[in-house]
Amino acid sequence: QTCLNLMGHSDDPEQLTGEAMNQQQFLASGPGMILLQNFYYFRIWLAYILGNYESALRLVKEGESFSPRFSCFFERRYFFVKGLVVFAAAHKIDRAECKKLTN
Repeated sequence: QTCLNLMGHSDDPEQLTGEAMNQQQFLASGPGMILLQNFYYFRIWLAYILGNYESALRLVKEGESFSPRFSCFFERRYFFVKGLVVFAAAHKIDRAECKKLTN
């Protein structure tokens, strides 16, 4: 769904709802931790690519609840995108919050 959104095949490109999936149904199905991590990763990445740094930062904060339990492969991808988001939004958040999000 992420690729379809980037190609313009979605009413709301930040939402993973369209031809390939429906994010509300996905979340209601009780996805496992790895699927949920990927869900947040792709939503954060979409928000960042589309320039909606506030939305990306909100999703990063939501994702903090499961970040200590990342799988090794996923962890590198997630923290790279998280760093990009925090850097892009650094002028809008206070220094303590910025430091907390980057540790």
